Amino acid sequence: RARKILELLPLSERENTYLLDLMGYPTRLHRSILPTDALMSIQEWVDQAILGYCEIEGLLCNARFLARKLASTPRKIQQKLNTLLKAGLLEKRADGSLFRRRGTSWALSPNFTPEMRQRHLQDRLKLSSFAVDRLPPERQTMVLFNYAGNESQLLRLRQEIEKICDRLTLEADQGPKDQLMHLMVHAFPIDFAPADKEIDSVETKPV
Repeated sequence: RARKILELLPLSERENTYLLDLMGYPTRLHRSILPTDALMSIQEWVDQAILGYCEIEGLLCNARFLARKLASTPRKIQQKLNTLLKAGLLEKRADGSLFRRRGTSWALSPNFTPEMRQRHLQDRLKLSSFAVDRLPPERQTMVLFNYAGNESQLLRLRQEIEKICDRLTLEADQGPKDQLMHLMVHAFPIDFAPADKEIDSVETKPV
């Protein structure tokens, strides 16, 4: 019934997916595979921040503006902009400002190695640590808990997180874009046994 209604409306595929998701209909956002050369261009959080700023309407995104926003130098930012332009992740307007075209979502390349994943996570954790130190608590959202479960539950949780990320990507298309947001969900099984020698001491002797 929902699909029949949407067929009568002049909506894009992403808008259709968004409305079906709001109706509780199971959907998956189409994601194009990110080319390996483009993947190598967005390893650091600052690269993601540049791409995010270039999605905000009304900003004159150039090296000087972004350097002020990201506490960097125009020279360093220009080097990153050149790399992102070459990878096709940014485009240039007639006035020289840069923008990121909407409507395309990316999935990681199969060439995203475990080492790259680890480096990517470590970089995001540094960004989170910076936010904890600098942002007031009311500007941060944290839900944290430990629970006893099993590996199949962790797999199902991962699938639910992927659905949430799809929903947020579609939600970001709605309304104006006026600030950057960062979401990090880090779920992992706890096994401290390999670290026993590092944490064991007279003060921290396990009971």
